[in-house]
Amino acid sequence: MLESKWGLRFVALILAIFFFLSVNNVFGNVFNTDDISQKSTKTIQDVPVDVIYNNKDLHVTKAPDNVDVNLSGPQSKLIKIENPEDLKVTIDLSDKKAGEYHKKFQVKGIDDDVSYSVKPKSADVHLEKKITKKMHVQPDVSQSDIDAKYKVSKQSISPETVKVTGGEQQLKKIAYLKATFKKTSKISKDTNDVAEVNAFDKELNKLNVSINPSEVDLKVAVEPYSKKVKVRTKSTGKLD
Repeated sequence: MLESKWGLRFVALILAIFFFLSVNNVFGNVFNTDDISQKSTKTIQDVPVDVIYNNKDLHVTKAPDNVDVNLSGPQSKLIKIENPEDLKVTIDLSDKKAGEYHKKFQVKGIDDDVSYSVKPKSADVHLEKKITKKMHVQPDVSQSDIDAKYKVSKQSISPETVKVTGGEQQLKKIAYLKATFKKTSKISKDTNDVAEVNAFDKELNKLNVSINPSEVDLKVAVEPYSKKVKVRTKSTGKLD
């Protein structure tokens, strides 16, 4: 190839590119291990919390769903951790019975040379004896879900009862089981769709319980607004 004119031109081009990159320290930036090995910090937000406990006999309440984790260590290790799913935050109550516990969070799945701190540092967790009850579900379609020209004439659900599992105190707090349509569009005709069941206390705070089935069929019949008006007749003249 070097014997041809085009071969010499190609080699010259490659050498020119190489010298240009060398002068501008491009290779040094790419292969600089000092930047990769230096200490760095990073915060991963909204990392899910996994509470480890005897879920066969107990039910957990008051445990946080997410925490923020601050990491410190070699940059080469931290660049591998980008998303909340890359970390595992746990509270270990595997040997505990029903009661109140104040426990620190543990972060698993990271290298030994990476240190961490969790915000908040700890959590109050309540373990209750698990019980199951059959409870009645109320259809929950309000006028705000209906087109302004219509009103609800009838609504029903199937099945009407579900099994609710949770802590004993949690089940005592349940005032309503409501089945609500998932879709948010205004209803302007008879509708039959899947509705999600949730448990609420007297102040309509959502409760942390397990519901089976968690979805039911909800039927709603609507009719246009109407009013009965009495008609008064007035006759003029006489018939033959």
